Amino acid sequence: MGILDWMGFGRLPETYSASATASRGVTSPWAGPSHLARVVVDDIFGVETQAVTRAEAMSVPAVAKARNLVCTTLARQPLRAFRDGVPVADQPTWLYRTDTSIPPRLRTMWVLDDLFFYGWSLLEVNRGADGQILDAARIIPSRWKFGPAGEILVDDHGVPQDEVLLIPGPFEGVLNAGGRTIRAARKLEEQWAARVRNPVPVTEIRYTGEEDLDEDEMRDIRSSYIAARNDPDGTVMVTPKGFEVHPHGDAALNLFVEGRNAVAVDVARLTNVPAAMLDAANVNASSVNYTNEALGRAQFIDLCLRFWSLSLEDRLSMDDVTPRGTTIAFDLSELTIPDTGRGPTLED
Repeated sequence: MGILDWMGFGRLPETYSASATASRGVTSPWAGPSHLARVVVDDIFGVETQAVTRAEAMSVPAVAKARNLVCTTLARQPLRAFRDGVPVADQPTWLYRTDTSIPPRLRTMWVLDDLFFYGWSLLEVNRGADGQILDAARIIPSRWKFGPAGEILVDDHGVPQDEVLLIPGPFEGVLNAGGRTIRAARKLEEQWAARVRNPVPVTEIRYTGEEDLDEDEMRDIRSSYIAARNDPDGTVMVTPKGFEVHPHGDAALNLFVEGRNAVAVDVARLTNVPAAMLDAANVNASSVNYTNEALGRAQFIDLCLRFWSLSLEDRLSMDDVTPRGTTIAFDLSELTIPDTGRGPTLED
């Protein structure tokens, strides 16, 4: 079992095999920019920047936590087949086992990750003689795209419709819908990190000498001051004759506290995750706290998890996946009772 297989390439037809992709240097399910996130963000000056990538989004703590809450929590709950609201006796085996190298729950987690960030996910499926699915493997987003006529291309090759399963998300994905928020959050993090390196917000080094300084001399003085501030003992410095140090206010501190909190609130709105679960300190200028654990869990299930599970459940319940009259859904019963520490009961 190779690392590329474990990361979710699965068993694919020879025309778009994992080995062909490996030769191109793709080494992880989150590798590279994907065509599914064609986001062009304008900064405050109206200059176009590159598309926001999944890696950029995951570097924003609030986005990472929202993703982990949604994808990991849902993936831990078993997918089950139901008829008339009752679990069927013979569950489809591909829901809980696979012949590929990535475990079924991790496959589900990465499918949810695709829906979360890109708004689409694609599975390669193996079918039996009766057309029912026997096994499924996720195809990473950087390997597939829509063709000019809306057809699905994997590694730039067309694939038969019955060999893949296209899963739409509940909306166009966080990278597309929240590109501006993600880019702004990253800029805020960069500014916050810069403030940690230089706690005094804006500093003017005023020259009071008689002789004029050229540009190189001014740059050297500025560089020397920055180096001194970054020294472990930089809180104490000696100002040479002819120079005065003038700090200019500290109003930006509120921006870092309130701005980073506002990012968490905006990410909560984008992802349907309760703001308090992303550690947002306040919403609408008031403290947000769940009155009790049961209410908080119910809100998380009803308002968040069911939003993200809907499109996957409905796609897996269609007649090209399950027999007519059968539906597939997450069994969320373990989330509505006290946690035993063992997690949901799973099929072997």
